Amino acid sequence: MRIPEIDLGLLAVVAGGAFVKVITSKRLTLWGGIVTVTMAVFSAVVFTEPIAYLLGVEETSLTLAIAALLTLTGEGVVRTVIDTFDDKESAKSFIVDMLRAWRGK
Repeated sequence: MRIPEIDLGLLAVVAGGAFVKVITSKRLTLWGGIVTVTMAVFSAVVFTEPIAYLLGVEETSLTLAIAALLTLTGEGVVRTVIDTFDDKESAKSFIVDMLRAWRGK
């Protein structure tokens, strides 16, 4: 697997957007905020290039839009998992079970 090149401008925009969304949330704890921002940045950095390639997108403005959608999606998924479970252990167990199911194990 090739490690994607990280555009620092894109990374700054993604992290900034995720950070603003998290600090405006009234329900997230510090830990929840760190996890959601990390997942938001991870989603954008790892998946933007492959999705742009699959869609045949070469324009920077469209690539940034894809990154923004992936940021919001990644943050939303993690926030839903955090909100669904009362404690960290049950959330962790759920995520591990989902990863195992996804991998077919």
